Amino acid sequence: MGEEEDVRAILLFFLVFLTGCGIPLGTRDLNRYLYKDSDELARRTKNLRSGLTEKETFAILNIKLETPNLGAITIQDIQTLLYGRSEIRGTPQEVENFRKRLTSYKGYTLPYVYLIRRGSLGFFNWTISQEGFDQKVILIFDNGKLTQSVLEGRRNVHERNTSYLWEILWQTVNGASEDSARAAAKSMTGSVFPP
Repeated sequence: MGEEEDVRAILLFFLVFLTGCGIPLGTRDLNRYLYKDSDELARRTKNLRSGLTEKETFAILNIKLETPNLGAITIQDIQTLLYGRSEIRGTPQEVENFRKRLTSYKGYTLPYVYLIRRGSLGFFNWTISQEGFDQKVILIFDNGKLTQSVLEGRRNVHERNTSYLWEILWQTVNGASEDSARAAAKSMTGSVFPP
């Protein structure tokens, strides 16, 4: 009987230990080395103004064409950024002129991301937290001159998502999404536990 109590005590210890323990799940780190913090990126972005050349813009942002993760934006995406998802209407000649006009545009996107993900096991649930920042700079040039610069994203990310054991099991067994797991639980029990 003493051995059984020891095993139970050890299991209880590990259960309590794992309940509050944050397990590192990974880090997403893109271009964090470029700036001291999000405030510096915001200051540099505010110094940008229309009419700057690509070289001047890149110098203010402390980047080069070879900067890792600096991505080109497609003409279709530039059209969406400048004009929204509006449909192009007009005569065939007007539409053709508009499309030719778009070819003078060039765009870049620069992610500035540092997110740390951790997981913790609770009683019948699994919580994933994410902290850091997730921003990107969008630059659009027309004939080599800056026409638009946008800093978007979140400077302070603090997220927590909790999945309950029954949802995880349901997804594993059926390959279902979280929403379908909740719907299935509701159809079986008539209620859904709070998320």
